[in-house]
Amino acid sequence: MRWMIGTILVTLFFILLPRHAGATEEALRGLLSEAAEFQGEYAKAIRTQGQIDAVKRDIAGSELALTDALAALKSGAHSDRKSGEPPRPNRCSAPSADEKVVASCNAEAAKLNGWKVELLGRADGQKEYEARLHRERERLSESGVAWERKGKSNKALIDVLDLAFQSWQRRYAALVFKSPPYSRLVSTKDGGTYCRPLPSSGREAILESAQSCLQWLWVSALQNR
Repeated sequence: MRWMIGTILVTLFFILLPRHAGATEEALRGLLSEAAEFQGEYAKAIRTQGQIDAVKRDIAGSELALTDALAALKSGAHSDRKSGEPPRPNRCSAPSADEKVVASCNAEAAKLNGWKVELLGRADGQKEYEARLHRERERLSESGVAWERKGKSNKALIDVLDLAFQSWQRRYAALVFKSPPYSRLVSTKDGGTYCRPLPSSGREAILESAQSCLQWLWVSALQNR
């Protein structure tokens, strides 16, 4: 629309101006709406990623305990222990491990030790105990694959959001700082307060700064009609 304005007769300027203003108002509303959508979608994706990471740490901890239990079974370490005794020290106690991984490892170790106490006193208990451990390994492996897939899918969504957000920032800068009437409003004293250049990093900070500017421009444009 702007390239057309430069070619029309001066007498037609005020006829076409309302159409131009309507277009920029629509763009402004669109940017505001998209900003709110970005906040919601990013919040959801980040919350989902946190849940995925928590489950993956749980699985990692369980796998540590299971690896120890299988190793002990293979070496026959269970045979010289009395029923009900606490399990030997295992990799759950590694000082460098993530706290959530350690908690999950300890919980899994307690469960596996419960199986051992329950089964190894029976005639065929060792065979059943070993079968349970292998079924548990299959369960954890399948769960790990499924949650890894979910993590990749969520990461892909965040990557798409990042690309869309970059496009949004470019359109925001073009409308606010280069497109009348908003560029004129931004050049005022109040405009310089509300519409500063966006922060170079920090998605939340960028969105908060942009929304503050867009909301001020919306109100100011209405007042200056």
